[in-house]
Order: sequence, then C-alpha cells, then structure tokens
Amino acid sequence: MLTATASRINPEMIIALPVKRSEDIAEAKGLIEEHHRQTGFPRARLLLDDWEAALRKLIRVIPKERAELERQESQHENATEPVALK
Repeated sequence: MLTATASRINPEMIIALPVKRSEDIAEAKGLIEEHHRQTGFPRARLLLDDWEAALRKLIRVIPKERAELERQESQHENATEPVALK
C-alpha cells in the first residue's frame, strides 16, 4: 500500500508498519515487478526506477494478532543464545 490515512485504518483490527524486513522488501518489489511485467503500468516502472524513495512510502498493513506474533518471534530469536557444542 503506498498511502494510507488514519481514517482508512481500523486500529482495533489492523496495524500499519513501515516496510523494513528484508523478506517484506523483496516481496513488495517482486509484486511490483510482476505487475509491471504483466501490465506495463507506468507507475510501477516509476516506483521501481526510484525504489529507495518508493520503499520509504510503502506501509505493511497486517492484523494486530499477526503483528503481536511477529513481535514475540523476534524477541525469542533475539533472546536465544547459541549452545556451545563440546
């Protein structure tokens, strides 16, 4: 999603986040590339030509439950220390 306003988002159900995770960045770019390939839509080409600027405008809209699950997974991954093998 390129633009969103608070009036268009139901904060009880969803959360809007910047697109920062590498897998989200790759997915967004891939979707836009595929859209351009299939449709030739000029705006898609403009986004791809200035990808860094476009990326700063993208937001990720997900259910609150999913955001909480991802937060917990991230905490777990960051808290886990490797076990030394003997």
